[in-house]
Amino acid sequence: MAGQFTVEKVGASGGEAWLVLGERSAVLADSGFPFYGEFLAKEINERLNGRPLTDVLITHSHYDHAGGFAKIKTVFPDAIVTAAAHAQQIFRRTNALHAMRTLNRTAAAMQGAAYAASDEDVGGYEVDRISQDGDQIITEDFHIEVWETPGHTNDSLSFWFPREKLMVLSESTGIFLRNTDTGMYVEPAFIVSWKAALKALRRIGKVSPQTLIVPHAGVLAGDDVSEFLRREAEEILFAKGLLFRLTAEGKTEDDILDAFKTRYYDSRPGILTDCQPVQAFMINYKAMIPYILKEGP
Repeated sequence: MAGQFTVEKVGASGGEAWLVLGERSAVLADSGFPFYGEFLAKEINERLNGRPLTDVLITHSHYDHAGGFAKIKTVFPDAIVTAAAHAQQIFRRTNALHAMRTLNRTAAAMQGAAYAASDEDVGGYEVDRISQDGDQIITEDFHIEVWETPGHTNDSLSFWFPREKLMVLSESTGIFLRNTDTGMYVEPAFIVSWKAALKALRRIGKVSPQTLIVPHAGVLAGDDVSEFLRREAEEILFAKGLLFRLTAEGKTEDDILDAFKTRYYDSRPGILTDCQPVQAFMINYKAMIPYILKEGP
């Protein structure tokens, strides 16, 4: 039988991480921005209440999800960092680290004068456990299954806690915001494959999770779980259709980017727009266009 667990949000806005606390130990899902790594380690330490942090689960290699784990390791050297093999390759690429440093400076500036970014924030990313679909992570409190859920990136992983019926999602399955004027706000986040993102949503639905940890967004439970999965599937199909319709109409790449920015950035609830630099948004969507056009409708 599963013991009691709680989920606590830690990290800076836009670079959220999630501390899953069991009765005797804890695991961290994602590690936030590079500039916030030391602050994040302090947050975690304050909430552990004597428990060991056994694992850091990295959903993918983007700077706002994986950026802080090197600093976390300096404070919690026994914590085992898990990520996909492709993520480890990304962490060793000079151009990827350069992009992370640029985005890290922008993200720190958006947080205000209390935070400063340094190029030294980025680097030292060595994964302890390279995982793939079906791998098992056993801790004192948790039995965790690794799921490959590509779509946002090729290195996207989700983590399924079957006894707790808890799923830590990768960003392939999108984001949400509750309690907007029009109900639940949902947004797709596929970059490399809309088909893989939709497949991941359907696979997740089959195990009927009771609790979801959704990147950037928060924790969903109860009826919100099924609504999120349904609405995200609809939005993935809409976004894919929008791209192919605009392409068939002869629209330029700039026209297409502007259409996606209008729908998924300019119209975002402020809490989401405030925490993601528009540069990062545009980088993702600019990368998405050739991937999806090659993949086909």
